[in-house]
Amino acid sequence: MPLLVAITAVPSVSVNIFMPSMPGLVSAFSTDLKTVYFALTFYLAGLAAGQLAYGPLSDRFGRRPLLLIGLALYCAGSGLCAAASDIAIFLAGRVLQAIGGCSGLVLGRAMVHDVHGPGRAASVIGYTVMVTTVLTGLSPAAGGLLDTNFGWYAVFVALTILGTAVLVAAVVWAPETLHRAAAPARQPMLLSAYPRLLTDRRFLRLSVYSALLFASFYSFVAGVPIVMIDLWGHSALAFSAWWTIGSLAYILGNYLAGRYSQAFGVERMLRFGEPLIGGGAVLLLILLALGPQHPLAVFVPIGIIFTGSGIAQPNAISGAINVDVDVVGSASALLGCMQILFGIVAVTLLGALRLDTTAYFSVICSGALLLAIIVDRLLRSGEPETASD
Repeated sequence: MPLLVAITAVPSVSVNIFMPSMPGLVSAFSTDLKTVYFALTFYLAGLAAGQLAYGPLSDRFGRRPLLLIGLALYCAGSGLCAAASDIAIFLAGRVLQAIGGCSGLVLGRAMVHDVHGPGRAASVIGYTVMVTTVLTGLSPAAGGLLDTNFGWYAVFVALTILGTAVLVAAVVWAPETLHRAAAPARQPMLLSAYPRLLTDRRFLRLSVYSALLFASFYSFVAGVPIVMIDLWGHSALAFSAWWTIGSLAYILGNYLAGRYSQAFGVERMLRFGEPLIGGGAVLLLILLALGPQHPLAVFVPIGIIFTGSGIAQPNAISGAINVDVDVVGSASALLGCMQILFGIVAVTLLGALRLDTTAYFSVICSGALLLAIIVDRLLRSGEPETASD
């Protein structure tokens, strides 16, 4: 479990650990903030695209070799960022870092399925996401501490050391979990896996549902600071304190998923989470429409939503990657790519609209959640039950 957490947490932590360093990067590379923001955009794009390669390759050649290659690329990218002398080299390092790091996202989920099977996979994913959420939440503070004391490059030196430690641990302790004889007959699956998955009704339902939850989460992360700080005039410290409610709520939901998913199954856990998700989304719309400019108007709904999402998301992930035992890696990759792409679309849409009012923020965040529930209900109709349900 610790190694599994490490390989999945490293790429997630790397998303935002460098954010406190962004102003320093502007002056260090004699550029502007818009260009520095490409370091985030390119990283997310690399995470999305890179996953599509690892999935089918891991189904063909095994999880372990692809994991080791990915971690090595992550270390190389982190080192390139630390040694960068201009913004172009830095951005290239971020892309390489993402392409390498996303191996942990894809293969971590696939390895959980290989080892634990569909019955326990959602529980293990729930616990893994819970720990990853804590580490990701702490990463900006860690990045700020490193930047303040040693400079921006120290963040990427630390990531290089972290990635190297995880790579060494994987070399020593990560076993091959895909226990099937390699056969030439499986080679066509490299090309056919994704069309095959996209025509599977259950995969489409659960992956779109998961991606919409992910998009809403990204919208909250991007939009709540604007509402709290820019529109309502609260301090960044106050925002950080209130955001603890969301983090704790998501951790609670993940714990409940870890504790009860094996007993109740994927579909029942989704049904447990959906009333919280839908109720919280409607409550957010109502409270922000009524206009009380108090943090509770945002964070009470967020607490409800994040608890429901914490319950539902691990089960949606587990259900999606379990639709076809021959393409577990490909399913994990396609799901992860969809999550990132939906998140990028949501944040881009949020940035394209006027944010001098909370209306657009609440409609995008709540709309993604309500759409997820609608998609689940519509596509579930007539779908055959599975053993994990």
